[in-house]
Amino acid sequence: SDPPPDVSEYCPELEDIERKIQKKKFAELTDKEKEIIKEVRYILVTATTIEYRAVMGAIECTCSDGNFIRVITKDKSANFILAKYGSCHVTITRTGQGPDETEEILVSVQKDVEAKYVIAIGICYGAKESKTKELSDKTNLGDIIVAKSIVDTAHQRIEGKDTVVLTNTYPCGKNLFKLFKHDEVFQIKGKVVKVHHQGSLASEFTLFRSKEAKEEKLKYVQRALGGEMEAKGIYKAAERGEFEWIVIKAIVDWGTEEKDKKWQPFGAVSCARFVLQCLD
Repeated sequence: SDPPPDVSEYCPELEDIERKIQKKKFAELTDKEKEIIKEVRYILVTATTIEYRAVMGAIECTCSDGNFIRVITKDKSANFILAKYGSCHVTITRTGQGPDETEEILVSVQKDVEAKYVIAIGICYGAKESKTKELSDKTNLGDIIVAKSIVDTAHQRIEGKDTVVLTNTYPCGKNLFKLFKHDEVFQIKGKVVKVHHQGSLASEFTLFRSKEAKEEKLKYVQRALGGEMEAKGIYKAAERGEFEWIVIKAIVDWGTEEKDKKWQPFGAVSCARFVLQCLD
């Protein structure tokens, strides 16, 4: 397939991001900064460095000096960036991969921010590779998945010689889903990608060693358009932190160890900019 467009201008390097960040403990915030936190409706969750860079490349700082504020949470177990997109105040946090760390960090951030909504932004693997170039229900590299639900596929039971996957399905937030359901395609740098609204994302902290292993697992999740690793942690944090959540991710590979990483920057950038465009 054709390579994705170069989006490096929208994906700043970590060193460049860090140069614009001022670190503060929650107690050190000014009254004005604390008021801004009260206006935050959305926590944007990233897991990997490329996801974080893509989101940071799309948002604006709240300070007049052009710097961002990284706030260390009151319990000192996490931190978040205070930012805005258009008139919308947001916070950004980076959790690392996997559900447990995601849950722990998000619970800490939500205690301080008390946001109404949490949106996981980033990249995922696709369930089925399309052999056609038309925009259809089949998935292609770069496509964006607005998940209707998350399916936890981590639990299984042995029945004779067979291993049966015991799935748990967690619906994403209805109000958030309404925000993102109106676009059929998204375009960036001349590349048009499909936006899928009718499927689920499988969630399990596993790297599949082969296409066959992935397909064996996904046969228990017929509606899955792809999969990722953090969403179960977001669901568990929501049970404790009382927020509505959704997972929106772009397909950058087909879920096996033989990964070609060339689609990761494009997928992360297009997903971040699609989400923020819908919030503005």
